[in-house]
Amino acid sequence: MNLHNLSSNEKLSLNYYKENIKDLLKAPSAFYRLSTKLDYLKILNTDDKHELQKQYDGGQKNLAISSIFESLFQLNFCDIWEIFFDMDNLNCERLAKCLHNREIAWQQLIFDTKIQRQKQFTTIPLLPFTKFEVKISDIITSIEISEVRKVDIIDWELQKTEFDYQNFYKIFYTEFKKILIQGKPGIGKSVQVKYLLYKWANEQWKVDSQKLCLFIILRKVKQDSSIYQEIIEQNFKNIPYINENIVESMFIEKRNDVVLFLDGADELYQANHPLYTFLEDPICNIQTVIWSRKWRAKELNCKCDIVFELTGWNPFQMTSFFRKCFNEEDIEKSLEFQESVVLKNQKINSLCNIPLLAMILFHVWKEKEESFYDKSLYENYQDIINIAQAKHGCIAINNDAELQTFYELCLRNLSQNKILLDDKNLIELIETNFKCILQIIPLPTNQVELQFYHLSFQEFFAAKFLITKVQEVTKKKRFFLCEFFFSSKNSMNSLFEGLTNVNLFNVMEFIQHYSSDVFQKILIHFKVAKNMFDFSNNLMNFLQNGLETDNVLELQNETLSDDILKIIFIKFGKNLEKIILIDTFVNLKLMIDCCCKYCTKLRSVTVKGSEVTYNNEILTEDLFLENIFHSQIIKYLERIEIGNQFLAVKENSFFGNLFGYFCRFTIIYSSKYITEFIDESFDSKNYFTNIKIKFFDGLTLLKRLVIGNKKFGGIGQKRFLSMIEKKLQNKPFRKFESYNCEIINLDINILDKYHTLITNQYFQTPIGGKKHNEEFPNGYISLKIESKSLLTITYSNQKKRIVWYSVIKNLFSTVIFIHQMAT
Repeated sequence: MNLHNLSSNEKLSLNYYKENIKDLLKAPSAFYRLSTKLDYLKILNTDDKHELQKQYDGGQKNLAISSIFESLFQLNFCDIWEIFFDMDNLNCERLAKCLHNREIAWQQLIFDTKIQRQKQFTTIPLLPFTKFEVKISDIITSIEISEVRKVDIIDWELQKTEFDYQNFYKIFYTEFKKILIQGKPGIGKSVQVKYLLYKWANEQWKVDSQKLCLFIILRKVKQDSSIYQEIIEQNFKNIPYINENIVESMFIEKRNDVVLFLDGADELYQANHPLYTFLEDPICNIQTVIWSRKWRAKELNCKCDIVFELTGWNPFQMTSFFRKCFNEEDIEKSLEFQESVVLKNQKINSLCNIPLLAMILFHVWKEKEESFYDKSLYENYQDIINIAQAKHGCIAINNDAELQTFYELCLRNLSQNKILLDDKNLIELIETNFKCILQIIPLPTNQVELQFYHLSFQEFFAAKFLITKVQEVTKKKRFFLCEFFFSSKNSMNSLFEGLTNVNLFNVMEFIQHYSSDVFQKILIHFKVAKNMFDFSNNLMNFLQNGLETDNVLELQNETLSDDILKIIFIKFGKNLEKIILIDTFVNLKLMIDCCCKYCTKLRSVTVKGSEVTYNNEILTEDLFLENIFHSQIIKYLERIEIGNQFLAVKENSFFGNLFGYFCRFTIIYSSKYITEFIDESFDSKNYFTNIKIKFFDGLTLLKRLVIGNKKFGGIGQKRFLSMIEKKLQNKPFRKFESYNCEIINLDINILDKYHTLITNQYFQTPIGGKKHNEEFPNGYISLKIESKSLLTITYSNQKKRIVWYSVIKNLFSTVIFIHQMAT
């Protein structure tokens, strides 16, 4: 059947009125008239027409009507409309008028789809092991921009809208075509898909929207299906007037009116499936939103325009959810749970970021309320697992020996993104025991992938393996103990290979809470662990119990190794507002690195004392700027004070003597990206260093660059020219200014090249005022090097020439004058 004459709206409209048309064709006059018209238009030949009329008259009326209806798709839509309009029948005229308005069927499709989503995504189970359900609209979590890959999209779109969970639909009204949302297992990726569909279906987007939202749950995709078959199967089961062909046409003709949600990119392993190719293709015809765990998101983020991350519940969101979903008694209990447990225990706090685990923990705490406080971290985790198993109907096996292989896999794969298994007996054993705290995802390779809802569960099982192993070998002779710790094949060293410091610290923390004897045995025989835990009791207490004041890190007379410094910032950095270190031995450069990487709320840093650093590398402006580029530390930062040197921040301006000279620079952000950079620091020698050039190259959304009070050496001037040349090629870049800058021993060839570059390539004309011409990539770029900017040129004969540029800019032209004076 040839459907190419009709648009998607026309096909949809014809299908939508299918039963009305068939009812009209039950009248013999209408049927004969239509068959005659189709014969005249060469859609039916004479034999076909007689055969259909024979069927119609001979008791096969419905078959004849169905056949002639399918023939309509080969006509031009105007011909179809005229056929029914010209029939001497009031009902036919009404049908023709309905057909004429092609948008009716499209609007009805949106309406009918919304009705289905309202029924489908109103509630979800509170927990996997309870029948109690909660409203999908009550689950609000946090989401933030991780990266913008499509830099040619004008950044005001990010500036004018701060996307959060509740207004995330606004992203569908931007130019971002391919959107990636990443998150940990259990963080609420699938819940967000349902939340968006629910809000859309219930007209709760605060815009006048006629978009059609479609979804595909990728783990349900069939091996041999097409994208369009999956859309029909998962979206339109009870909507008979749409088919694959119409959906395929919609993807082309209505690409601005359709949004496709793809849930679970990490669960689609069929590399030959069209949807796998669709995920990998950086070009999307329709706006597409992809949800994925982080390991797969890393592979996809370079193919997407913008990347978001779901970061889980904050305390306010958790409290709000509890208030909406619990009865009065449980609301009071939940508030007590947050105040007495969540806010005081860093480990529990991190678990409660994940809504699913927060609910499990609350139920565990309700059952074990009194004993919860008296038990160790190890015992609390064991209780969490035991109660979750009981609620979920898992059959717990008490003999850990049967699970040692699983525990060992947890240890060996801690630094990996996943655990892969092909042992059917072990898979069955894990499913029987732990389906309440992990996901088991079947793969096409006859393996399964294990994903814990929180990494701390995997660390807990890794600790169980080491505990059991040490206890086993301790019962044997000393030879076996040494063999376990030092032999190349099964030694502790081989078990810890590839583990990050944080993984190792957390595993050892579980072991210490279980048994100080086992903990000491590992420290004695394993140097890396011993060095990591070589610190004061005060610091140990802080690492285990968290900050006394949730947002302040204050230490005195301590020695912080690099490993411990990293662990502190990874564990507590996101909540830190103040850092105060007094007489504390610390790697200053690493500390600033960690502040920029982990502390998004930081307000002040104070480091005082006779010995504040053991790092030989001086804290420089270059290193600071390199960190600033990759962080949002300046959002709240007010002051950094190290000894007698300081850097103060007021709004977007930095000033002080932190780097050994007076510095002053201004950084203006749009969303997470720097759009203006003004550097007016004095006595900044050798300004255009490799790091500084790398910094400028990375500012892909930079609009304005101002550099003042600088001296450029011979290498610096070449780097300066190269940097400006690259910047002028960036679409957003609009303005460069400099003043009071001195170039020593200027190469006149460099100056000529620079002048040629800016006058011939990037400006309309050097002199004159012709109208703006689209052939220039950036339109007009303002270049302002003020007359007080003396570029002193020294020649071998000691004669000097002073050269400066001044700029006159009007609506249509930029004029550059060169002034030369002999002195």
